[in-house]
Amino acid sequence: MYAHIDLLKAARVALGLSQSELAILSGVSPRTLFRVEKGDGPIGSIHKVQNALEGIGVKFLPERPERGPGMFLPHEWRQRTLEKLAEAKRR
Repeated sequence: MYAHIDLLKAARVALGLSQSELAILSGVSPRTLFRVEKGDGPIGSIHKVQNALEGIGVKFLPERPERGPGMFLPHEWRQRTLEKLAEAKRR
């Protein structure tokens, strides 16, 4: 499932990540992440951002007739986020 662009930004904010930090985790430039969050990014970059967030444990929920799309943050989200960010910075 491909997450809605608004959910990618909402997940970043909910995790307490800056655009620069999510760019590092995603393997894209901060400028590209800015474009992704505006809805103007390349599809490959959108997938990289979504994959990075899912790697932390974010689950994107599909839209249903009774509600719009959503997301679920893992219980240990802060620790996972810090571990993934440290690992990405070492690369």
